[in-house]
This record gives sequence, C-alpha cells and structure tokens, in this order.
Amino acid sequence: MLNCCYRCFKDPWLKTLIHKHADKLGTCEFCGATHVALIDVKILRESIGNLLTLYSPLSEGELMLPDEDPFEVGELLPDLIQEDWDIFSEALLQENNAAELLYAIDVSGWEKDSGEELLERGGLYTRRVSLYHTSPREAWEEFCENVRQDPDAEPTFRAPIEEEFFRSEVVLETDTVIFRARLGGDVDEDGLTEPYSGADIGAPPIDKARPARLSRDGQVLLYCADEEITAVAEVRPWRGLVVSIGEFRPAQRLHILDLSKTLRPPNPFTTPSLRYELEINALVNAFGDDLSFPLERQDDNCGYLPSQKISDLVRRAGFDGIRYRSALAPKGTNVAFFVPASAEFTRSRLVRVTSTELEFVAA
Repeated sequence: MLNCCYRCFKDPWLKTLIHKHADKLGTCEFCGATHVALIDVKILRESIGNLLTLYSPLSEGELMLPDEDPFEVGELLPDLIQEDWDIFSEALLQENNAAELLYAIDVSGWEKDSGEELLERGGLYTRRVSLYHTSPREAWEEFCENVRQDPDAEPTFRAPIEEEFFRSEVVLETDTVIFRARLGGDVDEDGLTEPYSGADIGAPPIDKARPARLSRDGQVLLYCADEEITAVAEVRPWRGLVVSIGEFRPAQRLHILDLSKTLRPPNPFTTPSLRYELEINALVNAFGDDLSFPLERQDDNCGYLPSQKISDLVRRAGFDGIRYRSALAPKGTNVAFFVPASAEFTRSRLVRVTSTELEFVAA
C-alpha cells in the first residue's frame, strides 16, 4: 500500500479530498514531505481516472498519421496533465515523481481480469480522440471559414447544440434597466434640443434595418447596453457631440443567453462525460469571443455572417435575446432583443461627450 499527501498537489479540490480521508501521519513516499497526513493512493483512483479519460496512449493509425513525428503529436502524460490542469505541486515535480504517483494511483485498484489497461510508464500520450474526431469548436471554426464563400451554409454539429445553451442562461426581470443611445437629439421649433424618445430612440424601421452583428438586412432587433457608457460607445461619438440616451425595461421576464462571460471548466475529477463537457464549454466560449470581435471594416457585411448564424441558433433555442461583450467598449456588455417590443422605453436624457480614448498598434 502506497501513501501520498496533500502536498503532492496544487489543486484545491484534490487537497480537500485528501484532508477528508487522511487517516495516518508520516512521510510522503512521493513528494518527501514529513509529519504530514497521508492517504492510501487508492482513494484517488476514481477521481484521477475520470481525468485520465481525456488522454490516450499514442498509436499510429487511429491517433497518429504514419508521417507524423510522435514527439510532436504526443507528450509525457504528467506534462500533458500539468499543462492542462496544473494539479501537481512544485515539491512533487522537483522530486520527479508525478509519473510514479499517477502509475501508483492507476495500479492501486487494478484487477488482472478486469480488462482495464494500465498506464504506460514513460509512454507518449495525446489529447486526440482519433484522427477522425471533430470537436464542436473545430466544426464551428471550419464553418466560419466557409460561410464567406457560401452564405447559405449551416454549421454542422454532432450534438444538439441548442440544448446546451442552458449553461449560460440568465433571466432579466422587469425592473432591469438597459440603455440605448442615438447621436444628437430632436430640435424643436424654438431651436432647443431635446433627447430622442419613444420610437425615435428605439429599434429602426424595417426599411432602415441594415446588416448588424446579430441581424440581417431588413431584420429588426433592439440593440441595447447594460451601462450608459457602453451604449454611448456603441454609436461611435466624437468629443463635443451631444448624444441621446434612452432607458428601457423588459416588458416581462426575459430569458437571455449570456455569452459575455467565459464558462468555467468543469471539475475534471467528478464530471461525467468530461471530454464532451469540455468541448461544449469551448464552443460556447468561442461564440462569446466571436460576438465581441470587432470588424476590420464597417462595410464588411460578410464579417457578420458567423455571428448572425449564432443568433439563428439562439433564437431557435427559444431565448428572447443575447448578451455579449462590446467590441467598442471592452469592459461593457450589450443585449440584443429578438423582438423589439420585449423592452419598453421609459425615459431619455441628453449627454455631451467630453473625451474619448484611442489606442492603436501597427497593422
């Protein structure tokens, strides 16, 4: 029976598990720590085994092409795990015992007649499932490259992606305040400027609805922002300009897909179907990145095609709108409503832009 301790690991979840099950004091056989609480490595087998489902021994044919260099495709298993999850402590790595600990955990519950394969000592491993596996994110990236040539193309996923959007679902209550801006204001008969209000600061009419990030030509969405400053940034003002800011509130509870926040990775030690969960998370995060990416040219309507396809997926999933990071105010977020009447105008005011910030790099 081999023992390890919490000092072998950096991961908080594993350290807590070890503290919970430690039943003796002594010297750790892997990191060398003395007078520490120890556990039988067998206790970690199920948790570490769940993590190991992400990696496969490198083999030619199914996981590697004949002309590929094994050392470019594969890595030592402890190195792969540490790169992906950073679970091993510096003490364990300095003792060069990460591989020995993994092997000890794996063999601790192994039965000769079980049919399970043991880890290969010193063998190369890969993250690949097979040469023929395409993850949802890879399928999406391929679609983004192809859709410019074929605007009618549809992304192909092996999983019903719309059913996975619950991961990022939020509800906007009727007391939520959101904002929409428009350059200038309404000049009355006396030459006084009043803020635009009502329909004048709402969604455009169909004949003025141009292609946008989440809508096609002639498709009307109500684009708003969560903060006033973000709404102002979205109309690209210059210093000294007067801008009308309108406040809106949801007409009823609205279900929104929030792509403004990066999904946290699942717990690799307890999550069933770990690879699938990671792949879906990566896809949803890619959607959020795509929606916040600024176009290189304002007249590049084709650049909006991938994000318009995201809009189609979200609409089909039954959501009322999408929240996404602003491309013009990096710290801000926008909300687009599929039905403009979903949000009701309440009031508006005028503001004057006093400064804008500009940063640039060589193109």
